[in-house]
Amino acid sequence: MFETDWIIAAVEGETADGRGISKEQVQQMADSYNPQVYAAKIWLEHLRGTLPDSVFKALGTVSGVKADTIKSGELKGKLALFVKLTPSPELIAMVRNGQKTHLSIEMHPEFPTTGGAYLMGLGVTDSPASIGTGIMKFSTTNRPENVFSAPLVCEFGNCENQQDDLTAIRSMLEKLTANPDPWKGKTEPDPTNPPHQFAAHSDLDKLRNDFAELTAKFQKFEDFMAEDVTPVRRELGGRSLENNRIGY
Repeated sequence: MFETDWIIAAVEGETADGRGISKEQVQQMADSYNPQVYAAKIWLEHLRGTLPDSVFKALGTVSGVKADTIKSGELKGKLALFVKLTPSPELIAMVRNGQKTHLSIEMHPEFPTTGGAYLMGLGVTDSPASIGTGIMKFSTTNRPENVFSAPLVCEFGNCENQQDDLTAIRSMLEKLTANPDPWKGKTEPDPTNPPHQFAAHSDLDKLRNDFAELTAKFQKFEDFMAEDVTPVRRELGGRSLENNRIGY
């Protein structure tokens, strides 16, 4: 299972409405996080689906949390919340295609078991945000007491296993399309009912053609990924603390 490197998810700072996430709250979230007590999930736009195949199902889990002081840049001296993520294949695909690359934390200011701040979840969004400004915002979505930070960029740049993922999909398609003619080696169809048998054979041919077309489209997609993603990998190969970029 994939796990990201450390990435900045939030920085102490004032919110748009005058409230703020304090240095103490950042430290409390880092010290108290325990996935065995409450595992923070990753949600699309902070929305929670109720069905396992919902568009708004969980897109992964926060596997680790720590707090550290930013050493350079405009936010030098600020305390930042770093997270490690275990993303789902759906989230990996989104980020590889430049979608939902911003992070926004969800914080409960007074978690029942600790009495302090606790990281309840992460949202992924396309909403633009100034990177590293420390400006936060609140949302009343889901739980009114939960705090939502302003989105920060989360780029899974070095997807080293990308080719393996594509190869697996290609293998699946090849298995589906490589099935030999089911009539080969068998007795001839019963001539007393040819319309039904011919229709079944025609349906099988159509299915095989549909899969062949799907395989061709997948090849185009694979070529596109090879052309466009590789340069991005090189560009994002190094991590930048100010830009919250990671190698994945």
